[in-house]
Amino acid sequence: MLPEYVKYYYKKLPEQKKNVYLQMYKGFRAHQRSIEITVDPTAVSPDDLLYIFTCLYNDTPSFYFLEVANVSWFIRTPTGYIFSMRYQYTDEQIERFDKDLIRGLEIFAKRYIQDGMSDYDKERVIHDYLVRTVIYDHESLTSDEQIARHGEIFNVLGPLLRKKAVCWGIACAFKLLCDYCHIKCFVVVGRALNSPEDSAGHAWNIVRLDNENYHVDVTWDIKKKGDISFSYDYFNLNDPLIRLDHTWDDGIYPRCRSLVYNYHHRNRLYVRTLQEIPEFIRRSVRSGNNYITFKFANEMPQGPELQAVISKGIRKARYRRPYIIALNRDTHNVYIDLQKK
Repeated sequence: MLPEYVKYYYKKLPEQKKNVYLQMYKGFRAHQRSIEITVDPTAVSPDDLLYIFTCLYNDTPSFYFLEVANVSWFIRTPTGYIFSMRYQYTDEQIERFDKDLIRGLEIFAKRYIQDGMSDYDKERVIHDYLVRTVIYDHESLTSDEQIARHGEIFNVLGPLLRKKAVCWGIACAFKLLCDYCHIKCFVVVGRALNSPEDSAGHAWNIVRLDNENYHVDVTWDIKKKGDISFSYDYFNLNDPLIRLDHTWDDGIYPRCRSLVYNYHHRNRLYVRTLQEIPEFIRRSVRSGNNYITFKFANEMPQGPELQAVISKGIRKARYRRPYIIALNRDTHNVYIDLQKK
């Protein structure tokens, strides 16, 4: 069985809805296509039923076989409901995919997880692995037909086996890897502020480290910034930082207040003035870093002036090979990729 650890949504439900959640869980774990739900229909509405299903799916990435893009149907009965779901795969396929996923998790742990690593170190390794290996699948979202053909973009098979997915699949994969490494993590469903009003929304994660919560949006760290595709823009943010371009239901999710484990804060990758940049670059190059990133604590200066001081820093470090500069003005980030070849 694939690993399961944190059941955040289950804990948030009232008792009667928890009971419905557990009935669904038991049915799907047994690969039942139709589940008889015993509950007072006047206390749990059809909308409640669909919400409970979504909670269950977000809590349990191992239920990747459910066709979440097309929840089938339910029938009201005197004792509750009959809830039916389409499965994307046969039982034989599910058994094979389970084995493939478990083998992949074992290989991942053997290659990247070492004895004595902190939860933060493990979380960063998981983030880096997904950002470096997964491509955001724009093509499969172009039509309903494409979505039907590539349902794995919404589950862990997309990012972990096919290496292509969208935000929901990527967030589920991040949770599955965290579950495997016993890191407290759950999927967040909200919206990106720059997305159209009729869009399907956006998904990311919250992790809990040393009793503090942090937002992690692996999907948005995959997005390309010029010629650089790797970043820590959305790694362990607090509420104010991620609220610049994300929104969510404050009544569902816990507050994220700390920056202790924020990547830039933890590694002191902030500058306040242009004058600090040349020395920052010199120290980074001398330390052997091929990939340099820093964040402006204040507003980012305009392009020509910023480019000039970066070039000055490269010269100060006596670096003579090609390099690439990329900027993300939304997050005040600068990236410098030193091309060693």
